[in-house]
Amino acid sequence: MSLDPLVLWRQLHSLPEHSGKEKRTSALLREVMARVRPDGAIVSLSGHSFACVAGPQDNRLLIRSDMDAVSGPGGRPSHLCGHDGHAALLARAASLLSREGRGYVFLFQGEEETGKGGRRALQTLSEKGVSFAAALGFHNIPGYPLGTALVKGGSFTQASVGFSLHLKGESSHASEPQKAKNPALLMAELIREIPGLPAHSGILPSMATVVHARLGEEAFGVTPGEACIYATLRSPSDALLEELKEKVSSFCCEQARREGFFPSVRWQEFFPAVANRESLAVKAEKALSSSGLPFLPLHDPFPWSEDFGWFSREVPSLMVGLGSGEEQPPLHHPDYLFPPELLQPGAAVLALLARSL
Repeated sequence: MSLDPLVLWRQLHSLPEHSGKEKRTSALLREVMARVRPDGAIVSLSGHSFACVAGPQDNRLLIRSDMDAVSGPGGRPSHLCGHDGHAALLARAASLLSREGRGYVFLFQGEEETGKGGRRALQTLSEKGVSFAAALGFHNIPGYPLGTALVKGGSFTQASVGFSLHLKGESSHASEPQKAKNPALLMAELIREIPGLPAHSGILPSMATVVHARLGEEAFGVTPGEACIYATLRSPSDALLEELKEKVSSFCCEQARREGFFPSVRWQEFFPAVANRESLAVKAEKALSSSGLPFLPLHDPFPWSEDFGWFSREVPSLMVGLGSGEEQPPLHHPDYLFPPELLQPGAAVLALLARSL
């Protein structure tokens, strides 16, 4: 049956849910997919992720959409990354591909924003015997003409990881700071040094961005004895990210020990780089060129991360961007709103690529 993606998008937009809590979103999409693809089997995966598996097993193509929301003003979940639009796009593309002879795995994945969902979905797909030969991913990209497909072979989005450094010294009464081992000055120095480490170490192009820091407690009577620094590290490849991790960790820990503090490091929210298969990118450009649909070849990877990288580690994969408007606010901005005008052209691009890869 056909699907009105605008109606579905409005429904999804009205019930945003944080990563790992996409219960109502998943229930709505399961109901929609059962109507749109009655020939498909609904397969429950990790968390609230699920797949609709349709058609023959040979040469199956997996097409993935995310569906979780981010924290908006006041910490409330809000679709400031467009995953509501992504899910509506995939459902519409599934309806356009309903008369195809090829097999498809339409994956609606949760927990993308934490980097956990892709890996967990892959694991449970394997456990349940759902195989596929290739994978297609997509994301709306503000700043590009609406409906334009953005194509690039090789690194498409960067690998990233969260770095947490805990510095332990000794506290004292605020009237006797000389009796404390206060990490304040070391914390300030590391905050200044960390962003420059990729360039100073020759690990380029890479980034190290300090995103949060905490010193002691909110207590005027205490000289602090502990501090925490949080940074996000980014590189265009997983191998380069490993080099950067080693450099940042060793530099910070050596500085801390030299000053008499006890450092500890924790790594969180790892996102592998999305590595597009060159041959699939060539096929995509040829198909788009022949169809007359607008597309733009890219030369540099996007600096942000996407957990579709877990899929590109396992099978030949292609992730494309869908331009969501040159005047569109950036992703995660409080004024961002997925443009409903992208639903029809975006679904047409996905259906074309699904037939061509």
